[in-house]
Amino acid sequence: MSGKSSVIVLPTERLLKCSSETISDLASVVNAGYHPVIEKFNVVLSNRITSVPLFFSDLCLEPETCLMYVMVKDTDNVGPDLKLLESGDDFELYTLGDNYSGYRFKVENVSATIAFHPMPYEKNQHAYEITAFSSFVPHGGIDIFNHTVSNFSSTFPSCNELVARVIVEHNLVSYYNQKLDFEEYNRVKINKDRLHESGFFDSFKTQSDFHIADMRRYIR
Repeated sequence: MSGKSSVIVLPTERLLKCSSETISDLASVVNAGYHPVIEKFNVVLSNRITSVPLFFSDLCLEPETCLMYVMVKDTDNVGPDLKLLESGDDFELYTLGDNYSGYRFKVENVSATIAFHPMPYEKNQHAYEITAFSSFVPHGGIDIFNHTVSNFSSTFPSCNELVARVIVEHNLVSYYNQKLDFEEYNRVKINKDRLHESGFFDSFKTQSDFHIADMRRYIR
């Protein structure tokens, strides 16, 4: 271990070739990352990932123009054949090898996660939305965002805007604003009995009405 943060980029097209154990690990990691907030604020009743087969659809990572990043404590516990893409002052960025499929991402080895997927073209053809954003260590969310936004931006140069849709009652507006420099541009109230009409999956359940804040950060 070098003392630098180790971040692994997982393009959807590459993840689709990985084993079911790999996807199961990632689903468990994301659910574990979201669980403390769900439990603390008692608004959402469902897990972030409904089931392993729905991992990609629940996170809107189905288009192959999506990237997920996982920051790990020890790359040796992930698997062989990791390729070093970039070495910064305080982090190293890897990607998966071409042939191995059994990579593992155990919760105890993960420090943070983040993923980016394109917004619907008719809404904003130049924007990507953040999803699967979780942290297991102090400053982990800020670190993984800062370590990955440059790589993401160079991979998708047509994107000039990042969007985050956050639950206001989870106290995330100030976090995105103060820690990640996002600005709120829209807020709507969501009725718990009309979730599907508001664009949420059928599996998403809440026990009370809540508000969604749309936030953006320009990256070009």
